[in-house]
Amino acid sequence: MAEFVRLYHHVSNTEAQQIIDGLVTREVPVVQMFGDYPKLLKDNRVTLPEHVLILLYRRGTVGATRSELGTWTAKATSHVPSASETACLATALRRLDTAGEVHIDGDRSYITYKGQKRVESKRLIEPA
Repeated sequence: MAEFVRLYHHVSNTEAQQIIDGLVTREVPVVQMFGDYPKLLKDNRVTLPEHVLILLYRRGTVGATRSELGTWTAKATSHVPSASETACLATALRRLDTAGEVHIDGDRSYITYKGQKRVESKRLIEPA
């Protein structure tokens, strides 16, 4: 598909792949969207790092800002993120980055292939 885009639009391989990635939305049955809020439809057996990986998996190549992740993970417990929760999120992101499961670029985080594999192998995207 990317090759057709590349040939038709006369763009590089990288640009063609970015166009295709932007069109593809992963089906994540454990996440239901309510406007701009992705609600996790799983009980509380998911750790914060796993919650972050699920959200980033759903977002694909768009990734998410730290602020978005903080709002989404805090809203799961029905409140505004506290300073300690913000610190916990920062720690979780750093550990995921160190493990190679997330790539942090400035304020935006992206899931890596290794992170995608963890989500899929642990079946984190399946509803409980």
